[in-house]
Amino acid sequence: RYRDPDIKLTEEHRATELALHDETRRQNAMLDQIHNAMGDLLEGARKIGDELKGQNQAVADLSNRAENTKGRIDDMNTKSQLKEFRVKDKTKK
Repeated sequence: RYRDPDIKLTEEHRATELALHDETRRQNAMLDQIHNAMGDLLEGARKIGDELKGQNQAVADLSNRAENTKGRIDDMNTKSQLKEFRVKDKTKK
């Protein structure tokens, strides 16, 4: 329990002090909400980052497979008799 201060506040000052304490509690509650929301955002950002890493790896793997396939097709075309074969453009008349 608080001891009685030597200086007594007037009712007006006491009301102001109580209002100040109420406002401080309200602001603290709002800061707690902001803090919790920021934690949720951080967690979401980490999940998005992890998902992007996985997708980037999948794209890199697909790109490597496409390059390998293209290289094999180019090799086969070079070795085949079809290397001189050209498809006629049907849009030209």
